[in-house]
Amino acid sequence: MPHARETLRKAIVTAVTGLTTTGARVTSRQLHAVRVDALPALAVNVATGEGETVSGVIADEFSTTHVRRLPVEVVAFVASLGAYEDTLDTICLEVETALWASAGVAALILDMRLVSTTIEVSGEAERPVATAKMAWEFSFAVNESAPTASI
Repeated sequence: MPHARETLRKAIVTAVTGLTTTGARVTSRQLHAVRVDALPALAVNVATGEGETVSGVIADEFSTTHVRRLPVEVVAFVASLGAYEDTLDTICLEVETALWASAGVAALILDMRLVSTTIEVSGEAERPVATAKMAWEFSFAVNESAPTASI
């Protein structure tokens, strides 16, 4: 059985797959070389430089529960030609709506929040690429003897 963190990450990917603008172009690994012909696209990653943190421990005579916070970045990639800001805003709207409405994600978490959204443009690819980095934080709980299941 996968760790609860992996199950949550996959549920997030499922929730944002099939959106009107990005379709099935969603990955759960870092995109190092963005193929312009495959844009717009999304990447779902545990935030770089941050990891899952234990924010609380609840113990009783029967078990110990760890409340964890998982920082996740959902990154939208679009070709930065024309009205890229409008396209990024549309993708952000679609991602937010999908995550807030996802029963699959809601079943695994205690809480979630959108921490920030950062827009950047890079001319390093074969054509300029614009990104919207949506930083999310998901809180979930696991029993220390069964970290494969959110409770």
